[in-house]
Order: sequence, then structure tokens, then C-alpha cells
Amino acid sequence: MSSVIDIPWAWRHLIKDTLCRPGQGALHTIVLNQLDTKGAVEVFDGLDATGLMIATIWTDFDQPACLMFDSKYKTGLFIAIAGDWDLTVTYI
Repeated sequence: MSSVIDIPWAWRHLIKDTLCRPGQGALHTIVLNQLDTKGAVEVFDGLDATGLMIATIWTDFDQPACLMFDSKYKTGLFIAIAGDWDLTVTYI
């Protein structure tokens, strides 16, 4: 069994638009941490919100959730946040 040190995923806590990582990689998960969040999160393969859209998350969740993607990106991982969000993103 691997130790925690061997897990390859980096993580970031986000509350605003963020370039998580430039270059190639993979998006593993997006964790919606905050209760009663409304609005949208857009995930891009790019350095900003003009990149190739990977996903749009529209939500009216009343509890935290973990969304698994395991999707490759080529240019970078950019997350655009519209609304009052509290996310944790895991990626390499």
C-alpha cells in the first residue's frame, strides 16, 4: 500500500478565478466544500477563460460534493468561478 507521500495529486483551495497549473496535466477532482452554493464553475484547458472548455458546473447543492473528472488538459488548468464558491481542486 502506498503512503500519502506517494499520491501524485497536487491540490488548491479556490474562492476566485485561478490558473491552477500551466502546461499539460490531468484534472482529478473538484470538491464543492461549501453548503448552499449557487452559481457556476467553468473548467478550461487553457491559461484563462478563453481556453477549451472542459466542463461547466451549474449547481444548487445543499451539501458538499466531490466530482471526479480524470481528464487530461494540454495548455493549462484554469477554473473560472461565478458566485460565492469554496472549492478544492486536485490535479497533476
